Amino acid sequence: MENEKKNTVRENIISHRNARGWTQADLAERVGMKPSTYATKEAKGNFKTSELMVVADALNIDIKEFFDFLCWRICLYYIR
Repeated sequence: MENEKKNTVRENIISHRNARGWTQADLAERVGMKPSTYATKEAKGNFKTSELMVVADALNIDIKEFFDFLCWRICLYYIR
């Protein structure tokens, strides 16, 4: 389940980034990370909560948007 959480957050970040036409380097600059550091974190979905808050702010979205689909999937899992 932990990998599934990371993948969903990772996919949502990528989706929001791509929707704006931004590269990883573009978002890295906006969040104050080196492009290589950001790329590694995005590839692994390995962000601290504080980093997710900064990423969400840079994307001008609420941090919960990274998790909404995940919450829905967890609910469906337990309903079965």
